[in-house]
Amino acid sequence: MSTPLKAVAIVGNLQKPSKTRALVDLIVETFSDFEQINARVIEIVDLIPGLVTALDRNQVDPVTAKALAAVESADVVIAASPVFRGSYTGLFKHFFDLVDQYALANTPVILAATGVSDRHALVLDHALRPLFAYFQALTAPVGTQARRGDRVGSQARDTRTEHRNLHGQPGTLRDRQVGGPYAVASRFRGSHTLPALPENGSRLALRLIMHTQ
Repeated sequence: MSTPLKAVAIVGNLQKPSKTRALVDLIVETFSDFEQINARVIEIVDLIPGLVTALDRNQVDPVTAKALAAVESADVVIAASPVFRGSYTGLFKHFFDLVDQYALANTPVILAATGVSDRHALVLDHALRPLFAYFQALTAPVGTQARRGDRVGSQARDTRTEHRNLHGQPGTLRDRQVGGPYAVASRFRGSHTLPALPENGSRLALRLIMHTQ
């Protein structure tokens, strides 16, 4: 039996309950349909006491230190944030300012965001993707966004959302994917090929996460 992949999600929410956390739970559930994983979800709101006062890595509290170490050692990272003034939340960025520069090199990363409208999907390609390009991570080419009116969680699986795709047909949140500024495509499947990569856990995960989109 293969060793389960370590999937770590970091959610940039600043309050609870959080639609962004619900979206991440749905991504984790979908990912587990394709691969055996051990998932951990870290919410920024839980790290606030030890994160906001830290100017460098040596100043974080033990809870934040363990969260940073979990992200740095993950086989797959899920990075999700609500959109605030055109970008991810400030504490989400501050968290990644403390992540080791080379820890995420070649690590597959799934991008996700929540916002009010489809325009907020720009955050995926214009804010989140450049951030993880700095870390030399391997971001999945298709990201996931939930907007106001989308039902997330069990409702997303069983009911139709208010969203309509490019063909004017309603779809569930699982059908909504963002691959560019305003592009909304049907559920992404494995029709795309990837360049050959070493067949270890993290590299294999990159192939698998294509099927979660």
